[in-house]
Amino acid sequence: MNNSVSSASPWQGSWEVVIGLEIHAQLATRSKIFSGASTAYGAEPNT
Repeated sequence: MNNSVSSASPWQGSWEVVIGLEIHAQLATRSKIFSGASTAYGAEPNT
């Protein structure tokens, strides 16, 4: 019985692994971080 594993693969080297990290944070401020717009619910949008 042959239990060897071949490392030769036609797919080898054709994929690139990319791992990302996404972080969400809620700030306790009265205005938005990059504008002076209010964070109050129902406030005017900062368009």
